[in-house]
Amino acid sequence: LPSAADAVPGVPDTTCLAADHGLVWEVVVVSDAQARLVEKVSAARPDLQIVVAHLATPPLGGGDPRPWKYRIDRLAALPSVAIKLSVGADALVTWEWEPERLTGFVGYALDRFGAHRSMLAGNWPVVRLAAAHSTAWKALLNAAERAGASSGELRLISSATARSWYRIGGDRAWKAPEASGPCPRPGLAH
Repeated sequence: LPSAADAVPGVPDTTCLAADHGLVWEVVVVSDAQARLVEKVSAARPDLQIVVAHLATPPLGGGDPRPWKYRIDRLAALPSVAIKLSVGADALVTWEWEPERLTGFVGYALDRFGAHRSMLAGNWPVVRLAAAHSTAWKALLNAAERAGASSGELRLISSATARSWYRIGGDRAWKAPEASGPCPRPGLAH
């Protein structure tokens, strides 16, 4: 998603079509501008489920975590937004695989979003740049456990939350609020 995505033709239309058809909009957030776009889309279409991938790109390789925490706090305040507890390609190619570094970031996101809006994601096959898929999955699950997730929360983030948000099988728990009307044109209100 480009950092100025709200100015890119088609982004507002795409998110409105996704909402109209009961689809989930998955987005990788790497900047404050992208977090603002998610806030705008969520305000315009609260009936659209939005899933932020890759923990909203925390600074796994080092650096100040405060901007990332600020984005997580803002995104978690939106009831139609969930988060994938996964690691993206940007981190996988620049970060030495150190699973213990995941704990603080997974714990912070899980604390803010809760288990009903958090889901483990393996990011296969990209994760294989750094570790075997099973190794990465176990590392993320262990990070959640080390961060204090209960056995019930671990069950939710391992399967039930994703099944609910993506409406897979009998777990069709998402209850969207009424649509806020037709898609705004030509773009999302600022």
